[in-house]
Amino acid sequence: MEGMSQIFYKVLSHYKDEDYLYFYFKYHLAPVVEHLKPAATLTITRDIRERWDQYGAGVVKKLGLEWQVLRNKEKSIILFLYRKEALEDVIKDRDIEEYLRKIGYPVEDLEGVIQFLIKRYTLFSYPHEIGLLLGIPLEDVKAFTDDPYRPCLLKGYWKVYSNQERAKALFKAYDQVRLNTLKAPI
Repeated sequence: MEGMSQIFYKVLSHYKDEDYLYFYFKYHLAPVVEHLKPAATLTITRDIRERWDQYGAGVVKKLGLEWQVLRNKEKSIILFLYRKEALEDVIKDRDIEEYLRKIGYPVEDLEGVIQFLIKRYTLFSYPHEIGLLLGIPLEDVKAFTDDPYRPCLLKGYWKVYSNQERAKALFKAYDQVRLNTLKAPI
């Protein structure tokens, strides 16, 4: 993965303004754009803040995603970017709905879930249940929440505590769609 990041930033250096932001988002959000996961978080730092302010909403729309600000600080913005239908499917899953409801989420509609997530993000550095909205399996979110120091089976895009083979396949697919963004023109 390290070599792929170096290639990405080398390619990215050839782009300006809106194209730069588009390619940056397309690469980092490839698993969401390509329907492999429902959502992602992305931190906008000072180096791309001006581009975000000017072109961000249009770039996100062009990628077919929606977004909300989870945290806005002077040095950075943390965005929650998602495919609405996919996220609605996540919160309709009976087990996930029950889990979110137990910790106070209003699971009747997606907007309520996102607004509650924003409140939780304000209260906590990174509320663990966000993993469910990012497509992490419930078993892995529960295991991490119950004991974050418990040995896991695999570390990748998240700590895997169950179904290691499914996670390996997803990690490989995430890497592949990112790699594909390096091969395809914008």
